Amino acid sequence: MAKYPIFLDLEKQRAVVVGGGQVAYQKTRGLLEADARVVVVTRQIVPELAGLCQAHGSEVVLSDYAREHLGRARVVIACTDDRSINETVYRDCQQAGILCNVVDTPDLCDFYLPAVVRRHPLQIAIGTEGSSPAFAKKVRMQLEKQFTEEHSAFLRTLRSLRPEVLSAIGDLGRREALLTEFADDESFEYFVEHGAAAWQARCRERIPTE
Repeated sequence: MAKYPIFLDLEKQRAVVVGGGQVAYQKTRGLLEADARVVVVTRQIVPELAGLCQAHGSEVVLSDYAREHLGRARVVIACTDDRSINETVYRDCQQAGILCNVVDTPDLCDFYLPAVVRRHPLQIAIGTEGSSPAFAKKVRMQLEKQFTEEHSAFLRTLRSLRPEVLSAIGDLGRREALLTEFADDESFEYFVEHGAAAWQARCRERIPTE
């Protein structure tokens, strides 16, 4: 059965990471990039993770896991090296209605963490439904070569013109056609060759004033 892909808004939301090793470090870093309010629960913690939590003001609970640590979490990631603990975390999350991911254990996951190409605000997520993270990584590396920081700058500039188009054109069909034109390959090539200011001026000539 195919999974339903979404981008989840975790800004200021409680996210619990159970584990204190290198995998926990990677998962915590990803959650912090989404501006989540991360709580790390672990008996022992590697220096990299401790430093990351300190730098971001994240809570670290130096303790064995207990259900009370979940609180009102939006998501939980379990990445200890003890399957029984991971299973307990997953079971507690199921009872509490909290989304849970147990690393490298697809049958104990409500969601999978994709490989991601980040060219802010563009994000491309690659998932294999847990079948092969290595293959997802390979695809990510290919896409990182295709989509560059120039695409990031293009998208940010494109976003700045969208309100003008929405305000100037009431007809949905005409509006969609113009926005599609602004986003096409020829438009991007013009942006790269001539720069943002020239591209904006060219686009504004296409926006009706009445």
